[in-house]
Amino acid sequence: VNVELSRKLDLNYVLQMALDQAIRVSEATAGFIAVTKHDNTLQLAHSLGGYPKDKVPYTETQGIVGQVINTHKPIWIFDLEFEENAYSVVPKVIGQLAVPLISHSEFIGVLCVETIVSERFTPAGFDFLQLIAQHISVSLDNAQLVESLRESEERYRVMVDSATDIVYQTDGNGQMTYCNPIGLQTTEYSRKELFSKHYLDLVKQGYQDDARRFYGRQARDGVAQTYYEVPIVSKSGKTIWLGQNAQLLMNDDNILGFQVIARDITDRKMAEDERTRLIQDLDAFAHTVAHDLKNPLNGIVGYSTFLADFPDVTDEHREILGIITEVSYKMSAVVDSLLQFAELRSEKDVKLVSVDMGVIVKDACTRLSYTVKEFDAELVIADEWPSALGHEGWIEEVWV
Repeated sequence: VNVELSRKLDLNYVLQMALDQAIRVSEATAGFIAVTKHDNTLQLAHSLGGYPKDKVPYTETQGIVGQVINTHKPIWIFDLEFEENAYSVVPKVIGQLAVPLISHSEFIGVLCVETIVSERFTPAGFDFLQLIAQHISVSLDNAQLVESLRESEERYRVMVDSATDIVYQTDGNGQMTYCNPIGLQTTEYSRKELFSKHYLDLVKQGYQDDARRFYGRQARDGVAQTYYEVPIVSKSGKTIWLGQNAQLLMNDDNILGFQVIARDITDRKMAEDERTRLIQDLDAFAHTVAHDLKNPLNGIVGYSTFLADFPDVTDEHREILGIITEVSYKMSAVVDSLLQFAELRSEKDVKLVSVDMGVIVKDACTRLSYTVKEFDAELVIADEWPSALGHEGWIEEVWV
């Protein structure tokens, strides 16, 4: 009986089989199993025998069931005729046996059998009923646990299937084993088609080696969770960028596979690519404009300085030429700033070198000479400068 009760975890099967064995071994006429609900009241779980369909075969306050509920002990009633407060819905019942179902010291139900034959029940049958009640309690616990697990899994499955993010799983070899509906919709593959693929089959050509190395390192190093961005190709050939949170599934030291929650980031990647392209175009434009402006400005400065040195130039004209030269220098400084700004955005790895601060300060003073003259300023410059590491062009901008 124990083997049979342990063979299946279906709750209805466990109750039906246990009650059938209890009635058969005790040679009872009828019997039932009632289990406690969440509010601690009893609910009829299964019954066999001549019970009326419209009647519950017990009350919680009368008869043998009421006694078991109050005492949590097995009860044997030899003859209902001599029993006060007796209760049965089966006509001509003579004897009753009832035992509590106990789990972790908690009352979880009652097993009861009844007979219409005098002296049918025996001590051996009574003992067997108590023994089978123990097995029923364990089986009931297991069956309810499995039922709860099924319900929990179903709730999880519904949540995953209705998620707006892609959820998929692979086995330890990278073979696809699960994908939720939004993932199937995104990849445009059927469930059967997708489950026949390795996850790298979906990755765009040119990115597969990087993806293999990345997830290979995660598996090798036992990293619990990672984030990775990778392009995949749908069945129709459309490129889709995914941002993936991949969780490593482990059983002790064995890798079971990956569970991945992915989000379509194609729009973001396209925006980033467009931004990069615009910055590159802007930088190219800045360099072109700067180059096109610097040459004429240098020419203007040269000619205005040359003309100012002529002896026949009047003081008024010499002042105008000075203004032209000064404005040209200022425009040249603006162009230099534009170039420096472009360099700041495009520079990725800044190489720091030992710089001669004295030379940098001298160059800065040259650029500021007309400003110094305009405001009649006086620059006090140190004779010696400490050594420093930096980027010459940027440091000069700091001084300027």
